[in-house]
Amino acid sequence: MLESQLRRLFAKVRIGERFIPGKLGDEEYHVNFPFVEKHQDKILRAIKPLNLGQQDSSHIVEHGGKWQFRINELKRRHLLPRRVLFAVEGPGDDSRRSEAYHHVVALLQETGASVLPLAKHEAVLEFAGAG
Repeated sequence: MLESQLRRLFAKVRIGERFIPGKLGDEEYHVNFPFVEKHQDKILRAIKPLNLGQQDSSHIVEHGGKWQFRINELKRRHLLPRRVLFAVEGPGDDSRRSEAYHHVVALLQETGASVLPLAKHEAVLEFAGAG
């Protein structure tokens, strides 16, 4: 489970307590994120681990497209925090699945969100404000 991997990583560097599950949005439209950092009532960062390693390339594209829509809708409503990260895990070497993975990464980046491989721990921790 990607969420538990990220939770362990944050705990290891003692920043886990800064991030709690939370909703981005308002009463009318909101999206759950497992890692939200707030200061008073202002959301500073939101992080979503995202599995893009499904067995079927169509499922990879559809799953990523769902998150692209969510981010764009939050942005349209002026409810998106400035710093949003998708910590992604993709397929192995399968060419069709790999193409779908790279396509989805580009779609998510077009929303203005940061996208990093979950395996790049240092970069993910830098985004999270560790150190």
